Amino acid sequence: MSRQSVSEKVGNVAFILMCLSVTIAAIHYVTTDTASLTPKPAAPVAKGTKVERLTNPNVRATLALVLSTTCRFCTESVPFYERLNGLAARGGSRHF
Repeated sequence: MSRQSVSEKVGNVAFILMCLSVTIAAIHYVTTDTASLTPKPAAPVAKGTKVERLTNPNVRATLALVLSTTCRFCTESVPFYERLNGLAARGGSRHF
């Protein structure tokens, strides 16, 4: 066996291992449940309630939306916020 054929075999094995690694990483990326990373909406808060701290250990930052059910602008904006939340849940950009 010549050195060239041995080095070709080593190169081929390295290439196959690299392809397997990329495939496994792609499968992991596609099958990761991004819904678990998106926080669920909180229950309604009574008027005048002091919110001490909002945290979620799975995310870097938290956005709290305070909307009124009696405010026309708040209720008209809900579909927009739901669309943003849907984008985040599908794994879209979280930098709005």
